[in-house]
Amino acid sequence: HPDGRAKPDLALGWPLPGVDVRLVDKEGRDADEGVLWQRTPANMTAYLNLPEKTREVLTPEGWYISGDVFRRDASGAYTFLGRDDDMFNCGGENVYPGDVEQMLERCSLVHQAGVVAVADEVKGALPVAFVVAAPGTAPTEADIKACEAKRPRLSMVDSAKGISNLHNPNDIIVDASMPAMIRTGGNMW
Repeated sequence: HPDGRAKPDLALGWPLPGVDVRLVDKEGRDADEGVLWQRTPANMTAYLNLPEKTREVLTPEGWYISGDVFRRDASGAYTFLGRDDDMFNCGGENVYPGDVEQMLERCSLVHQAGVVAVADEVKGALPVAFVVAAPGTAPTEADIKACEAKRPRLSMVDSAKGISNLHNPNDIIVDASMPAMIRTGGNMW
């Protein structure tokens, strides 16, 4: 920061001089949370031999549409939330799988988590987590949910990011075969 201000936790920081940035919401309006658009002399001018892809990500005004979703705080610092194409809607709220994965990975029983959206007739989609157990553990879904229940539902970081109880996974699937695939580099397909 030009004034020597400390970067907020989890934030990437502030735009560099000479780089124009804006956040654009789903309705195409400038917002404090949305897809990052950037304009700088360093922007590419086109994808090689891909004119349709170029039109998707470069505007006539020179803005590059990154597809990355950010939040800008009151100090102007930017925090990465996820990819626009990863976000799904659960009961009217935007859910970013990466946020839910980070929440789960704070549990000492979880080594790694992956979250996907599963269709739901009422809420549109529900988060479902696939979990790799921490070494030396063999947790059940109930164990991981109990781990989450021991902590406050919303930590300070989660509150700042707006994570609600809707972001807690509906189901947690612990797959004992996943650690072996990761350890050996096995191919799931």
